[in-house]
Amino acid sequence: MSANLEQAKEIIQVSEATGRTLSVMQNRRYDANIRALREMIQFGTIGKPGMVNADFFIGPHFGGFRELMDSPLIVDMAIHTFDQARFILGADPVSVYCHEFNPTGSWYQGNAAAICIYEMSDGSVFCYRGSWCAEGASTSWESDWRITGEKGTAIWDGIGALTRKSLLQALIIKKIIHEPIMILIISRKKVIRV
Repeated sequence: MSANLEQAKEIIQVSEATGRTLSVMQNRRYDANIRALREMIQFGTIGKPGMVNADFFIGPHFGGFRELMDSPLIVDMAIHTFDQARFILGADPVSVYCHEFNPTGSWYQGNAAAICIYEMSDGSVFCYRGSWCAEGASTSWESDWRITGEKGTAIWDGIGALTRKSLLQALIIKKIIHEPIMILIISRKKVIRV
């Protein structure tokens, strides 16, 4: 909604002055697959998460205002992935390091790529790598996810469907074979392997 704190304060002032309601909704929290990842964490399927990674590499040629923005990836797109990580973990960032840059070959005026490392309130670390000027070998718009826990790892490519049934199957198989490490892979071909 704003690119900096001053703009955010101005939006609040306008809302208060006009008596209009100001609200923010992070709509990508409601994606069924993101909710399934959150449930998997809540159920303890992979144990306590220690590290979460999300990779986002797409090269859209939008034209227009995005190509003129100072920080198009961070301001216009990455915020959704950042919020999804908060939602999946049920934790908030306590510190962040971000290196934002504009790689060779970029058609954006501002920085169209970033590497961000968040220390989360639950002790886990969230790592984000992204680019809006990545030609070829694109990820999905939902990112490629890897969540590493104390008992296993969950991987989701942002395309295949995570369902409660697939998560329950993973739990059942884990209990039957007493396997301490469980890997749930949802591939681009929508094949589930546990």
